[in-house]
Amino acid sequence: MTWERGRAAIDKRLAAGELARVAPSADVAARLLADARAHIALAAKGVADDPSGALQLAYDASRKA
Repeated sequence: MTWERGRAAIDKRLAAGELARVAPSADVAARLLADARAHIALAAKGVADDPSGALQLAYDASRKA
């Protein structure tokens, strides 16, 4: 996969030490997706009682996914 849009900004932050490269991990990705699914399921159950809490769980799910 190649990309150009934003590459200069990312390269600059990498060089400045503001970002770090990390190795991809299928195990970590699977765990984060499982967490996201659990967050969505819990948010769906609690949306009537706690809409803002459900929104926070949904946000966290999208971030993890």
